[in-house]
Amino acid sequence: MGLAVLAWWGSPESYGLSLSQLEQIAGTGTNTAGIILCWDDGQSPSCLGWGMRWNGGSTIQDLWNTVTNADFGLTGSVLESPAWAAYHRPTRAGDLLPRLSGETSIRTAYATDHFTVTGGTWLAWITTGSDYRVGSAEPFDSLLPGDQLLPDSWILWVQSTGAIARTPGYPLPAVHYPFASSVVAYQVGDAIPPFDWMNGEDFTNRTTLLGRPTVDTTGDDDIPTNHPVPVTVCYPAFRAHEVATVTSNGVVILAFDHTVLDHPMNPYGIDLILFGNSLSSLAANQTWTNGPPQEAILAGSSTGESALLDVSVDGTNWVALPGLLQLDGFAPTTGRELDATTPDPALGPDNLWWGGPSDPTLPVNPALDPDDWAGYSVAGITACYRGSAGGYGVDLSSLDLPADPLTGIKGFRYLRIRSFDQQPEIDAVADVSPAFPYDLWQLDHFPWLSDPVEALEASDPDVDGDANLIEYAGNHDPLQYDPTPAWRPQVDPGAGELIYQSVPAPDLRLGFQSVAEPVHPDWLDLAPFLIEFLPGSVRYHLATTGSYRMVRMQAVRHD
Repeated sequence: MGLAVLAWWGSPESYGLSLSQLEQIAGTGTNTAGIILCWDDGQSPSCLGWGMRWNGGSTIQDLWNTVTNADFGLTGSVLESPAWAAYHRPTRAGDLLPRLSGETSIRTAYATDHFTVTGGTWLAWITTGSDYRVGSAEPFDSLLPGDQLLPDSWILWVQSTGAIARTPGYPLPAVHYPFASSVVAYQVGDAIPPFDWMNGEDFTNRTTLLGRPTVDTTGDDDIPTNHPVPVTVCYPAFRAHEVATVTSNGVVILAFDHTVLDHPMNPYGIDLILFGNSLSSLAANQTWTNGPPQEAILAGSSTGESALLDVSVDGTNWVALPGLLQLDGFAPTTGRELDATTPDPALGPDNLWWGGPSDPTLPVNPALDPDDWAGYSVAGITACYRGSAGGYGVDLSSLDLPADPLTGIKGFRYLRIRSFDQQPEIDAVADVSPAFPYDLWQLDHFPWLSDPVEALEASDPDVDGDANLIEYAGNHDPLQYDPTPAWRPQVDPGAGELIYQSVPAPDLRLGFQSVAEPVHPDWLDLAPFLIEFLPGSVRYHLATTGSYRMVRMQAVRHD
């Protein structure tokens, strides 16, 4: 049997999601277990994870009941036949959920809903250990509701709509409602607040501080006032029903219904995003008319106001972020993604560019400043947002905050904005959602202002023959040409064994295929029947029958 190897996958011993990294953990106690659901509906992320804490004995039914009672968006009956499950992202009246399109968008745990696909089947899987990794779970045909739940274990239900049962993928932690849920205090300040010049209303409506940032605003003198206009980097929310202000010595205290965590899977290390109504100026005396965004060129300057920010676990004891922060500043909000293929009809027949709402739980690169944008078009910058709604990002890592009792990760529940000598407008605040390891790798390795297409898993920007996904799995620099292949496997054709170096890549899956003739188009799926861990490497044994001239392996995203 000859072997032709096309790609490799990170080692099976490389760990992925930890029980302590779950955001939604219900119950109390010293024992912890996780539950993962994987839908076969074509949506990413396809797998989400929840957790439960308890003391004493507990059952699989207790786990399901506790998790679904705590997260009202999760419904179903995976312990009965026919099994089913559905997930609705947490939202409240007036919120427009993200509806991302295109491969360049970064998917977070807040990116999509899930519904049971008609005709699909659900299979239970189980694994032990505080860390879940792709490939660690085993199918469990006889899992019963009354079975005892083991501490440091994971129970998984995986939906399959095809003839072959799907294996569990890499999950993201299911998230809480990511925006402020209540206004604890709102003192406008010493100065007379500004007002909406179109209807005379003051910018003092506290309800505007809740929920997601504005997606669409209205026209002004240059755009008909009865037209919905998407918020863009050069046309912000500006109405009294969209933003509220604080003047000198003004105070706003907002509360979340959960702990905002300094989560290790948050993009750029950003944990909190604040949205105001800053804008980037257009060059050469241009005016935004809601026309083609590729024709509007940015000048490289931005407006915004500063304020003081404090956070608290209990609403009484506050921890201050150092200095004045540009909370109503860079980066400007963008309400929607560019999507000329399927523009949103809710914006009227003249909309040829703007698609679904953006994701307010995904930050932009905090290393950028307005000067970096000079000469870019509104369309170009919006593409670089990669689905993000923008906003000013805050990193909690340097703050002396206590650990959350459920996750062990530090965080806060209350935030306080204090105006000093300016009048910042506040639209919304958001808890950042965790992202996939590959997406975090993308954001770390590809300049934010580069063409997002270069960061796709199949792209090869350094033209060295290894696609980005292979560079990721092999821990190579995707922008540095390297003629050496990412891996040089040891091959034992007689034993049907492949030996590779061990490199962590927790959200990738290994696929084996074989073919009888090199020119034959139909590759057949194989599977490793035994895996041995060696020092610094891993040995795969292939379960094969018949005579094969070639065997190949494929690295694929397993999310």
